[in-house]
Amino acid sequence: MLAAWRQARLLAGENGQLLVAGCSPEELRAAGIELSTEPAVVDVGRLEAAEYRALLRRSRVFVTAPRREDYGQAQLEALADGCLLVSTPAPGPYAALPIARRLDPQLVDLDLGAALARALVHEDRDQYAELALAELAPLRAEAVDRLVANELLPRLLGSPVPAALAT
Repeated sequence: MLAAWRQARLLAGENGQLLVAGCSPEELRAAGIELSTEPAVVDVGRLEAAEYRALLRRSRVFVTAPRREDYGQAQLEALADGCLLVSTPAPGPYAALPIARRLDPQLVDLDLGAALARALVHEDRDQYAELALAELAPLRAEAVDRLVANELLPRLLGSPVPAALAT
């Protein structure tokens, strides 16, 4: 990730910051990662959910490089909060990956630095965010509730769901 950030800053001439969330400084040091020597890299540590989402809403790009992704909740939250999603492809039921590819396939690349550089100079962030919200609509709680009430329950019960339960 740090090498990708250095490469992206060179390619895009970016003056922003890379904010690292989710790990304590001690956990990073135990993994052999020292951020204090990296220019324009800030460790924000572990955040409460509301604080994390607020940080996403202030951010332009969410970058990740999973080796395997079992769902991609953080990436889905970033898309919902208006971030461009930069990711490497990863095996697993990575729900955000096909969405990211549909939104801008150039931001999903094994060359994470180049993909990040493209995101940093992306000109259509507002349109991307609008399209992301549309892509996420089937995953919202209301849509899932409707699916369960209107399709899953009738199949499980073998009969229509009473109108009082259907949405």
